[in-house]
Amino acid sequence: MAQNTNVELPELAYNRADYTALRAYCLKIPLQPIADLYYSVDSPQVEQGLERWLIDMRTRLIERAIEHNRSVPIERSLNASSSGVRWWRANRCRRCW
Repeated sequence: MAQNTNVELPELAYNRADYTALRAYCLKIPLQPIADLYYSVDSPQVEQGLERWLIDMRTRLIERAIEHNRSVPIERSLNASSSGVRWWRANRCRRCW
């Protein structure tokens, strides 16, 4: 029997509570109220580390958006002029980036 090291795991599915928790995290709400409001004590998100879960979720969603919106060049969407890049850096969410 041949061994295969290329195992493809199914993509994670997020529910409404995950998206709401990510929004709260990006709005700089502390992690403890987010965990109390949106998850039970024994939920996998809390057991694995809520902050790591939310950061990984954000990263996957950004990668998915970039993958599916290839028709708009990134330089053009960020306004590649130096003033546009400066504006983007100044106005992005500090916690989410």
